[in-house]
Amino acid sequence: MAAVEKVLIVGAGLGGLALGIELRKHGILVDTIEQQRTHNAAGIGIAQPGNALRALEKIGVKQLCISKGFQSDQYRYFDGAGQALASLQMLRIANTDLPAMNFLSRSALHESLLGAACAAGVNFRLGTTVESLRNSADGVSVKCSDGAVGTYDLVVGADGIRSQVRQRVFGASYEPLYTGCAAWRFLARRPEDLTYQAIYLGVGMRTGLVPISNESMFVFVVTNEPDAGRVQPDRFKAMLAERLSSYTAPVMRDVAAQAEKAETIVYTPLEEVVMDVPWFKDRVVLMGDAAHASSPHVAQGAAMAFEDAVVLGEVLGKDMPVSAALDSYYIRRFGRCRYVQDYSRNIGKEGQLSDAKACADRNEALRKRFLVPQPRPHEWVLNENI
Repeated sequence: MAAVEKVLIVGAGLGGLALGIELRKHGILVDTIEQQRTHNAAGIGIAQPGNALRALEKIGVKQLCISKGFQSDQYRYFDGAGQALASLQMLRIANTDLPAMNFLSRSALHESLLGAACAAGVNFRLGTTVESLRNSADGVSVKCSDGAVGTYDLVVGADGIRSQVRQRVFGASYEPLYTGCAAWRFLARRPEDLTYQAIYLGVGMRTGLVPISNESMFVFVVTNEPDAGRVQPDRFKAMLAERLSSYTAPVMRDVAAQAEKAETIVYTPLEEVVMDVPWFKDRVVLMGDAAHASSPHVAQGAAMAFEDAVVLGEVLGKDMPVSAALDSYYIRRFGRCRYVQDYSRNIGKEGQLSDAKACADRNEALRKRFLVPQPRPHEWVLNENI
């Protein structure tokens, strides 16, 4: 019999939902609290590489996500004028019969996980967060902001990059670190021939065009932003138009025109959380962005949270002491998540070069390495299993 019978998950984002599904498979009672008053699918679109699909298959929602998304095996890189630099054929690491990548709207992914969590018997309370907790080796006593109190075998902080659980347990030592750049995201009309993810490399910026349906794509624009925290929403469109004006490729001119008409533009300063201590203390443990938020340059944020959920659910379902289960979870996950952080940070530095000569040299190196008559397979860095 598992040592954990009742768990409180703080946060009903992608990672928290996935974990709730996994814990219910082992008969563990799950209460999930979320400070938002509605189930909020923040964001525009999301890319699911092979390791994310593999984790979603274990969770049980892969096929549903596939049915709602747009699949591709290819990445293509271009310079700001639209000249081809690289064509990468991604390996199908989840299943040889399944394309390497699935692209879908953030809301479709959230709805898929939420439906599965509700069907599994996860209990939800919205508009609620932790007001206080008393953590010990035997359990956690929790008081919530709605006045409810309870005792749990384990509390999981799945409450994102600005985790209140992390701050309560570990103090202010691991606050988010700004990386110097920010992302702008919006929905746009998909060009008929866009059946792959396209990256357009500019000076001090890069733009991704990601198909999510036969009609739509989501666009992300990553720019160097020294004063990222000072941007006001009423300036989003004007600022984004100014940044996109440096592109001369016809498709990017169309993207810029669509940005001016976009109903919603999501602007996010890109930050990291780097913890140099185990992600748990006594009976409180962190997962996802609360423990290891990374920049999104290799599309691994949600994938790492899904893998956390699979591993944490597995170890908590075993007949072992809680301390041993949490040790196992941390040991299996730390190196992989730190690798993603470091790798993504380096990709970001290469993609955000602000010197025109350095950008030209980078583009030429990409063209020489990858632009060949037949796209060569690109071995994804996380093709080993979790």
